[in-house]
Amino acid sequence: YARTAAGSVGSEADTAHAADTARLNTGTDGSGQKVCALSDSYDNAGAVTSASEDVQSGDLPGQANPEGRTTSVDVLQDYNGSNPDPTDEGRAMLQLIHDIAPGATLGFHTAFGGIAAFASGIRELADAGCTVIVDDVKYFAEPFYQDGPVSNAVDDVVNNDGVAYFSSAGNSGQNSYEAPFRNSGEPGVINSSSVPHDFNEEGGALPPTDTRQEITIEAGGSVQVVFQWTDPSS
Repeated sequence: YARTAAGSVGSEADTAHAADTARLNTGTDGSGQKVCALSDSYDNAGAVTSASEDVQSGDLPGQANPEGRTTSVDVLQDYNGSNPDPTDEGRAMLQLIHDIAPGATLGFHTAFGGIAAFASGIRELADAGCTVIVDDVKYFAEPFYQDGPVSNAVDDVVNNDGVAYFSSAGNSGQNSYEAPFRNSGEPGVINSSSVPHDFNEEGGALPPTDTRQEITIEAGGSVQVVFQWTDPSS
């Protein structure tokens, strides 16, 4: 069930992580730590509430916080683009963090603007004194099978700055396909020498080979597909 450890809005994050029990048993409330988030935006979405209103309600720290937590969120860089539009998900993350660890100082940097901007934001947050960094952003161009700029930035701040870094694992485990290459024995599409993959791993079903892996999309729906090979990324 939802409880309110800080502010006016109840959150299941507190009890789901048993943070309320940890605070009760150990007295730990995040004091002495600076917890920072990377997401899309902080205060640009035109949401139901603004950041200043969240401070006034006690759901975020700041000068007008009614519970005396007056250290404002350290916003290094916000996002106000249009493709995609901002959603202020970063502020929502910080509201949950403030509920779990109300004594911690908070910070934010957008992860939008490209992979290089994402990686730069990680390092900037570490330079700003963040001791814990979390993100919930992925780029389809990030390499699957080796470290890319974002992973290297994470390694940098963890190994050299002692930052504890946590990234959303996502809920896409069933929305993927992985298999060793199976020669379909059918002619290629790209050129005469190419050989299509056989998606029919059973072998005995009809059709005996499947070179298309057909999918069905609902009316008005959309799909994004990313293919990566185990070859080194350029």
